[in-house]
Amino acid sequence: MSLTFRETLASLALGQALLVVPAVGEGYSGKTAGTIAAMLLMLAADVETIADRRSAMRQTLADFLAATEVDDPALRRDIALLLREDSGLSLDERYWKLLALVGVVHEWADDHSPDLARNCRALLADSAESERLAPPVLPTG
Repeated sequence: MSLTFRETLASLALGQALLVVPAVGEGYSGKTAGTIAAMLLMLAADVETIADRRSAMRQTLADFLAATEVDDPALRRDIALLLREDSGLSLDERYWKLLALVGVVHEWADDHSPDLARNCRALLADSAESERLAPPVLPTG
């Protein structure tokens, strides 16, 4: 029998919550073990949707940068290079580089374009929100 990644994380979380937490008690160690159990449950609940959310945000970041007009030639070149399809980056590397480049554009826009800076902040806030883990749902019964 083979467990999915989600099932493995959930099993680890339940083992932590049911076996480790009671064994170490109510002190610092017990509270830490409880926090680890809760985080494992959160990860287990989220593991199946994170790839979809990352993919959607990666596309949103790329679309934003493609539509962004900046007067700085070096920044325009950086945007064009990153948006090339043959960049050789993994999907995860591409996500983080796009996010970092939006940060650079935001820094530039702070001095040159208040509207663009505002749009960058909104996009960065959306990106942060998309990374938020849902609170754990404890199994019943």
